[in-house]
Amino acid sequence: MMKHIRLLQTLGGLLVLASLLSCSLVNRLVETALQPTIEAPVSATECPPGAIQDGTCVPTQPAAGATLQAQSTLQPSTPAPVEPTPTEPQPPMASPLPSASLEPLQGAVTTCAEEVCVLPMPFPLVRPIGPGGRVEIDPSYRFGTSNRGKRDVHHGVEFLNSTGTSVVAVADGVVVFAGDDLRRQYGLYRNFYGNFIVIQHQMPGFDEPLYTLYAHLSEMDVEEGELVKAGQQIGKVGRTGAATGSHLHFEVRFGENEYFAARNPELWLAPLPDDQGEPRGILAGIILNPAGKPVPLPNIVLERLTGPGLPAQDTIYLSTYDDHRLIGKDPWGESFASGDLPAGEYQITFIKGGIHTRIVEVVPGQITLVTIRLGQ
Repeated sequence: MMKHIRLLQTLGGLLVLASLLSCSLVNRLVETALQPTIEAPVSATECPPGAIQDGTCVPTQPAAGATLQAQSTLQPSTPAPVEPTPTEPQPPMASPLPSASLEPLQGAVTTCAEEVCVLPMPFPLVRPIGPGGRVEIDPSYRFGTSNRGKRDVHHGVEFLNSTGTSVVAVADGVVVFAGDDLRRQYGLYRNFYGNFIVIQHQMPGFDEPLYTLYAHLSEMDVEEGELVKAGQQIGKVGRTGAATGSHLHFEVRFGENEYFAARNPELWLAPLPDDQGEPRGILAGIILNPAGKPVPLPNIVLERLTGPGLPAQDTIYLSTYDDHRLIGKDPWGESFASGDLPAGEYQITFIKGGIHTRIVEVVPGQITLVTIRLGQ
């Protein structure tokens, strides 16, 4: 009898132990199944999605909440940051002309409540070409144009010069990038800019910084973090990257160092002097439909008038910016512009449901801002 009792006690203990082990195993499996997914933070990317259609983007922070998810193990360790994957090269694509229904981008500053205003230059930059070089802007490939879709929409201006010509900083600032885009995509595709430099400037009267970019360089004479002065040599003209000939590609960015923060450099560079040594002027404008939305126009004729009944002295052919993301941005909210204009009266002519003309005055060293509202 006692043997039977001991046997039953032993069997009972084994059954309890087996039950405990089974419960422990089940609990571990349940805990594993219910373990929350660990979110690994994404590190900063070189090019934000959708922002690489036409030029450069420099490193930016990831969008808020952007994460990669990795399944946890039974004993998860602290996740390491995920290295960014370089953007694959893409063929250049011309942006289509915006439709008349597109509105100016948010944040444009209303600087002129009248049809025509004359405004001072807020922060005139020196020309980015050193002594002995060609300081005139190439008019055949202006900011925001694409030569009717045959080229990439231009986010800068060109200074045609021979390889080795001195490139200088346009203002005091600090170098925030000096390198190339062979391995990382900063533009439409890798090796878009070649060797390039970005300098950050703090402008008097503005809370936001200004950035200037110098591309296709054959030589770079500064390093990241270096302080530079206006007129200091930072490199030399070349034809690296996507350049089809020797020249300097120059960009201005306002507020942030991002490709679509580009502004028309002709509105920031100090105008060149005229034949009498007087500074030339700048004209910027926007054409709006009756609903107050910008109108895309492939042909705007700008003529410098010489007097009643007399032929125009100069004729300049312009167009509104081909990419709507460049239109209506602060501080001037323009859709077309031209710099280095001799002072005097100019006639603006374009066709939109008929012939429209406006006569405006360009003032030495100033920006003439015109807003043309159709139907008024």
